[in-house]
Amino acid sequence: PAANPLVRYNLFWGTDTFLVGEELDPIGLVRTDRDTLNLVDQGVFIPYFVTAPPDTIGKVGELYQFEIPVDGNRPFYKFNPVTLPTGMSAELITQQGLISWTPADADTGRQIVDVEIVDPSGNPGSLHFHIHVFTAEDYPAVPGPVVIVTSHSDTTGGLNALNKRLPVFSSAASAGGNLYGDPLFISPEFNRFELLLHSPAYDAGNPIVALQDPKGGRLSDSDGDRNNIGSKGGPFLPSSPTANTSYSELVVTNLPDSVIVEGQEFIYDPILEPAVRATTVDYISFPDFKTPSMERYYPFGDRPPIRWTPTIADTGSHLIGIIVWTQVGFSRHYFPLRVRPLNESPVVTSQPETVAREDEPYAYALKATDLNGDALTFLLVSGPEGMTIDPQTGLLTWAPTQEDLGTVQVEIRVDDAGGASGGQSFVLTVLNTNDPPVITSLPDTTAVEDSLYTYTPLATDPDPVDSITFSLAAAPEGMTIDPQTALISWIPAQKDVGTFPVSIHATDANGGVAEQLFTLLVAAVDDPPQISTLPDTTTLEDQLFSYAVQAIDEEGQKLTYALMTGPEGAQIDTAGLLTWTPVQEDVGVHPITVQVADPSGQTAAQTLQLTILQVNDPPQITPISPVENQVQTEPGESLLFAVAVSDEEENELTLSWLINGTPRQDVAGASLEYVPSLTQIDTLTAQVSDGELSASFTWIVDGRQIPRLVLGTDPVDFGPVPFGSTGRTTLEVTNEGNGPLAISAVQVDDLHFAANFSSILIPVEGTASLELRFTPTDRQSITGAVTFATDDPDHPLVSISVSGQSAVATRFALDLDPAAESQNLLATEIASGRQFTLALYAEETVDLVNCEAIVSFDPTALSFDALTLRGANEANLLDGESGDALGTAQPADSLLQVTISAPAGAQGNSGAGLLALLSFTTAADFAIREPTAVRLRQVHLRSFGVEQSDDFMPELEIILTPRRLLADFNYDGIVDFEDFFLFADHFGSDPESPNWDPLYDISTDGIIDFEDFFTFADSFGTTASENSSLTGDFGASAAKFSADFPTPIGLKVGAHIDNQVEIDLYWSGKNRLQGYAITLDFDPEILRFETFAPAGEQSALPWTLEPRPGRLTVAVGLAAGQDRFGDDLGTLRFTRLSPLGGSIAPIGALGYAESQTAVLVTPLPVSLAPLPRTAALYPPYPNPFNPETTLSFYLPLEGEVELRIYDLLGRPVRTLVETRMVQGYHTLSWDGRDGMERPAAAGLYLAELRIDDFRQVRKLLLLK
Repeated sequence: PAANPLVRYNLFWGTDTFLVGEELDPIGLVRTDRDTLNLVDQGVFIPYFVTAPPDTIGKVGELYQFEIPVDGNRPFYKFNPVTLPTGMSAELITQQGLISWTPADADTGRQIVDVEIVDPSGNPGSLHFHIHVFTAEDYPAVPGPVVIVTSHSDTTGGLNALNKRLPVFSSAASAGGNLYGDPLFISPEFNRFELLLHSPAYDAGNPIVALQDPKGGRLSDSDGDRNNIGSKGGPFLPSSPTANTSYSELVVTNLPDSVIVEGQEFIYDPILEPAVRATTVDYISFPDFKTPSMERYYPFGDRPPIRWTPTIADTGSHLIGIIVWTQVGFSRHYFPLRVRPLNESPVVTSQPETVAREDEPYAYALKATDLNGDALTFLLVSGPEGMTIDPQTGLLTWAPTQEDLGTVQVEIRVDDAGGASGGQSFVLTVLNTNDPPVITSLPDTTAVEDSLYTYTPLATDPDPVDSITFSLAAAPEGMTIDPQTALISWIPAQKDVGTFPVSIHATDANGGVAEQLFTLLVAAVDDPPQISTLPDTTTLEDQLFSYAVQAIDEEGQKLTYALMTGPEGAQIDTAGLLTWTPVQEDVGVHPITVQVADPSGQTAAQTLQLTILQVNDPPQITPISPVENQVQTEPGESLLFAVAVSDEEENELTLSWLINGTPRQDVAGASLEYVPSLTQIDTLTAQVSDGELSASFTWIVDGRQIPRLVLGTDPVDFGPVPFGSTGRTTLEVTNEGNGPLAISAVQVDDLHFAANFSSILIPVEGTASLELRFTPTDRQSITGAVTFATDDPDHPLVSISVSGQSAVATRFALDLDPAAESQNLLATEIASGRQFTLALYAEETVDLVNCEAIVSFDPTALSFDALTLRGANEANLLDGESGDALGTAQPADSLLQVTISAPAGAQGNSGAGLLALLSFTTAADFAIREPTAVRLRQVHLRSFGVEQSDDFMPELEIILTPRRLLADFNYDGIVDFEDFFLFADHFGSDPESPNWDPLYDISTDGIIDFEDFFTFADSFGTTASENSSLTGDFGASAAKFSADFPTPIGLKVGAHIDNQVEIDLYWSGKNRLQGYAITLDFDPEILRFETFAPAGEQSALPWTLEPRPGRLTVAVGLAAGQDRFGDDLGTLRFTRLSPLGGSIAPIGALGYAESQTAVLVTPLPVSLAPLPRTAALYPPYPNPFNPETTLSFYLPLEGEVELRIYDLLGRPVRTLVETRMVQGYHTLSWDGRDGMERPAAAGLYLAELRIDDFRQVRKLLLLK
């Protein structure tokens, strides 16, 4: 901004001789002063991060808008209005950084705008400027004449040229003499020239200015020149005098000199008309004019000359008058006269900015002239502490602090070599810059579950009058803070165990905010479990008692249950279920204690008194002989039946016996001897009673003398049997009785079936076979039965269901071999996107005229293309003399229906041959799939003259195995960064290495080296369906993962020397990486990528891709045996091609560790600020700090650099650098120690950077 002045041509009235004109004077001019009025001269102050100046003029009734342009991320800037004109919106400034205002009539003139701006790093700056408001009539739109100004000292030609341009002081009476136009003499009370209000000189757009005389008239108007020094009116004459022949007007034909030097004789010999006599030389006194030391001159008719030698006391400006007497009276004429001293005092020609801001450097470059050309010396007579002035250049500098708020008187003296002095004094107002508070305390970052957590943050504010309030910007639920005392309170519960981010804001009255961020860890307290159920305390004897113990644990840990005390037989399982079945002996009260424990040993116990109530149990009867209730014995054999009886309550028991339901009165004991009947099955029952309840046991006794048939009678299904053939099956018939088994009356109810016994008389424990046959004679399904009679009284008639279907004997085959006839190729390996043909053959067909086949396949893996009925050297089985076979194929989801028909009029073909050729294409991602099958599910054949079809379920299939991609190590169908990381894991290994895997030895030469890597790079980006090159992003690698790592990869600007800039990659995650990839975008007209340097001493495998200008992908991997990456991941080196600012924006990143690849959180972009045109000391970071802070600065050119730390008393604390340094960015650190390596005290310090003639100061706050 300093190189783009607001006024391009500046007019000075501070030199004694100069030229004002449209062309340079060839006599005395050497140079023309140009571009001298910059933004600071016009009162426009902008921070370094505001990238363009505002417009400084406005018009009444028209909208003025200026959206403050800033460098970097605009949403993170804060805009705080400080001083605004009436009606300007403060809300738009705060929310949008937009200065918007429509001036009214009352706003004409100069209006002040002052806005505080805080950049994203917390560094404040002030935008301060004036808006000159014009009415519509005065708005500067019409340019005036060109005015060229020179300050070159010239006492002859310059003054002559000046007199040619300035108005003549007496157009009537001075036409023949000297002209007067010394601008230092002309009093502004009655004759001055200034910039027109509507002159474009107020704007930066047009370097043309115009002058006007406020009393009326312009330099450019030939008829508007005004002479205020003339007859009868002196300086206040309203218009120029007009000469006439009546001598009523002064008639002096020559004029005196207007400038003389101290000690030089002044001679004026006025030439008068005849008969006009000069009676006196008079003087007249006006404000700001001095009285000359000359006496009145009374020649009394004598003619002049008038003589006078001025002294040092006469230096200055005068009006001298001459009274001329004529025949009609007298008249007076006044002339300007300036007496110059031999040594002119220096004159300050510049005006200071009278407003400064706290913590911002104030600078004022004084400008002074000396007409004698003497060397000047500047001296600060009075001013605030710390203000200095350069004695030679006149540069006044100061760094106001908080203590300097208010107004201060500044007085400056300028001395020339001859001892003359000039000076300037002004009042400087220091405005407050709101300093944010500083939180000085450190929190306790650990809380304990169920315990009160408190923390009272301490904060100070550099602005002592600002009050501070506290708030929580982020905190766990339930945490509170007192806005005044800052006391933070919270009692975390079990659900709060873990970590929570806490953000505390300390806000001052002017909106300044300090933030303290920390992570609060809530430690768990292991609470004992609690039993939440109550048991039933009464149960009955012989009844199962169960009690499900339920317990809760705040930590949700797995609980274990134990029975500490209890009766014998009671037990508790892992789920807490307590069970016990008490018996007679357990009647009474039993104490039971159960215990619940968590994994840490915390326990809870519950004790109950369980009461067992007695019940009357039925008596018990137990068979002793025989033990089984089903008894089969030899005919006529005597059996002993015996039981044992008991009663828990020891009641008196009564035992009785029953045979076939009839009581035996003759038996009273616990046993009975009995011979079973030979002709029937007997039942024998023993019954016992205690008088209230009873129990019994019954035997089924079979002592008959009969044959016994053993034969399974399940239905027999012969299944499909080709007609003309016989299906057979055989059943075994066994006699397990006591006499021969006779079989008779064998019958079948359908002659398609037949039955034949190998013997119709089966001896005891003998076996015979029963052969069953099925002989179909036509296409049909038949059911029937085979029956026969036996002399087994339990099985007098036996029936066996039979069924069968007739079938054609046709067989089918599938074949993948393209050669003619079936080669029985049922499996093959095939790539993605490839077509293959499946042939369907049939054998032993009978008069075939139509075939319908149902084929199944996976439609996601295969797509059906076409049906072909014949091969290159192979006809269709249904082709005939009357024509070729016809066919259709209709796919529907996973099924394909194929129909082949003989030509019209054909009477069918028999034998073997081709039925169909089916073409399929594998899917684009077939290479990453599992093997798939094509199956022949059903075939329906129709023969000539037969309406019913022959149906087959062949269940034939072919298997297709995917052919994998070269270098697709994880078989996901694309060669991408995941494969790169896997390759890097095995890079450098050979068969002797523990991690050797021949899969990665692409060249199969026994070592995984760069030859394999180059082949891999050629394959990078290819997919299972087609070859394509990745465009630098992560494609499928990113698409397969949805969960992000919780910690990011990051970028930061590293070394920046000359036109070289380094971007450091770093990792802030807990788990270390074994590989990573990142893609970046940048402006190729500003930056050019040079190289990548891996981090540390790791022998990493780096790979860079530049698919297009401005897009860069970097992938880096480590072998399996190498140590993981640390925080430093490597450095990218760029060359700056332009001084413009820019950014490097990541668009995606992958991380690789533990054989897993995941998408990382995309890092934030890094910005490269435009290369400054001047030196700059940037705000320290961090600030406040403990124990170390970083100071960065920029050198536009190589130079001598001094960077020192001072305390507030101006005493040097530490010199960080004092040497010559090259152009570019530089960074130094201060560890809070002085030059003797002693720790410095906590407090405020100043960092001063000096680079040749440049100086800048920054504040630092050291905490302890």
